[in-house]
Amino acid sequence: MTSATTAPRGKRAGRPEPADSEILKLGQLFNKGFGGVGMLLILGFALSLSTDVFLTGTNLDNLGRQVSIYAILAVAQLMVILTAGIDLSVGAVVGLSGVVAAKVVFETAGGIHVVWAVLLALGVGGLVGLIIGLVVSVVKLPPFIVTLGMM
Repeated sequence: MTSATTAPRGKRAGRPEPADSEILKLGQLFNKGFGGVGMLLILGFALSLSTDVFLTGTNLDNLGRQVSIYAILAVAQLMVILTAGIDLSVGAVVGLSGVVAAKVVFETAGGIHVVWAVLLALGVGGLVGLIIGLVVSVVKLPPFIVTLGMM
């Protein structure tokens, strides 16, 4: 071996490789707060063994539909938290928007089309958010208090 064909250990493309103590092993990863991932894998494995319908397309579709609304809310709440804010009224505003959409579809004379009901529900949620935003930014009340009151 010549020194021109082999690079010294720890050097690759001008960057040093991490030391062995800097690389997380799988056991260390679960000690860092990722224990829920392991538990989720164990639970999924156990459920797939105990029943023959857990890993079917229909069940996974149902799980995806049920989780999707919470995933959307979690992403929206993440944006609020990343900007050092807090919004306690998210669930109440979603509930209000859902009730508005259901009322105009089912309890009005003839009912309106679902698309218009969804747009109206989005408008109601946006209006509540606008009111909260104006009170926080103009009146200078803490977001915790405003969203708790709006809830």
